Amino acid sequence: MAQDEVSGFFDKVEETFGGPVEFKTFSFFSRVDDEHAITTSGLLCIVNGILYFEDFEKSQGALMGLFGTKRSAYKKFKVYRPISEIKSCTMVTASSASAFLEGRVKRDSLSEPRGLQKLMGKLKMHIEFKEYGDWIIEPLDAKQLMKALEEHR
Repeated sequence: MAQDEVSGFFDKVEETFGGPVEFKTFSFFSRVDDEHAITTSGLLCIVNGILYFEDFEKSQGALMGLFGTKRSAYKKFKVYRPISEIKSCTMVTASSASAFLEGRVKRDSLSEPRGLQKLMGKLKMHIEFKEYGDWIIEPLDAKQLMKALEEHR
């Protein structure tokens, strides 16, 4: 995505939600929706009290093109929720997040990192909404996102 496209994206988000983008980062995003998991990557931002995520079509690598590998048709994914609807937001281990997405553990069994896991383990952020289900995200700057969410709640 070129710089002018990114700038245009944020301008459109600001126009749609009626306020300035207050926080933005790249993030991986996962959610169980209608019994299947959605996992993608894209831009996550906070604008006017809304947590917004949108993915973008990935370019096919040159190596894959040499072998004629075909990709499935791209389907745009975007989702947003009011920050006021967040019930809880915690850091969890990547393994427990995966187990949660696969339905092997319940929400209350998600493992928070301990000891060295906090420093060296792969962590994800679990966001539980009051009525909208759960998001599992892996933002580039999780600490700053957590701080920004706390400021809005």
